[in-house]
Amino acid sequence: MAHELDITNGVASFAARTDAWHRLGQTVGHSMVAEEALAMAQLSGWSVHKRRLVVPLEPVITDNGVTTPAPLPVDDHFATVRTNPITGKMDVLGVVGSKYEPVQNEESCALLNALTDESGAVFETAGALRGGCETFVTMRLPESMAFDGIDGSKDRTDFMLAALNSHDGSSKFRFLVTPIRIVCANTQTAARFRVIACRAVASLAALALEVVLRLDQEQLAHLGFGEFERKFLMTCVTIDGADIMGRLPLDDGARP
Repeated sequence: MAHELDITNGVASFAARTDAWHRLGQTVGHSMVAEEALAMAQLSGWSVHKRRLVVPLEPVITDNGVTTPAPLPVDDHFATVRTNPITGKMDVLGVVGSKYEPVQNEESCALLNALTDESGAVFETAGALRGGCETFVTMRLPESMAFDGIDGSKDRTDFMLAALNSHDGSSKFRFLVTPIRIVCANTQTAARFRVIACRAVASLAALALEVVLRLDQEQLAHLGFGEFERKFLMTCVTIDGADIMGRLPLDDGARP
């Protein structure tokens, strides 16, 4: 399988703290914040949105001349499009239904930065795959695991927190904890198969708020949510100061 990185006019949408095997994209050589990682990987300013699909109709020739009927709309089907960061032109990323809402690459910045502040994680890689249909950001977590060999050597395994998104409706926004450093399509597939923990959500903020409102800290602890995970959930609630409280469809009495 090829790396499948998004490449436009010879520019690869990929950035890493240290070199990757394919030697493509940007190697920054230092710790980054989320905004820098996205900018270096050509993930900023895509402005992903939906456009209604239509079927063009053939021109009609009459005695009075040629007329072109209005295009025929395709119900409940939309194209997701982006502004190409290299050319500035519009690219089609996929076809989705009416309920699909795109998650911009920048929307996760506040959450990812908060996670690095709270956990000590370091941004490792960011990039786009398959013509921009999928994106990834990985962070190296401070915890690692070491196994002692019979010869006295130590085999160390680092853990990564990966944020995966798609703009073609093929998957939800996902967080994975995995030992795989994602740098291409091959390693993203490997990370999904060697996942230690996973959260897949359609809306980060809405999911986090619902969990926080419905469960107290004792219940969260019973489900395996420690202090870090509680801070993670509350960070989701406050991304960009979004007023989720008034938009989340909760039962009466669920709000504090």
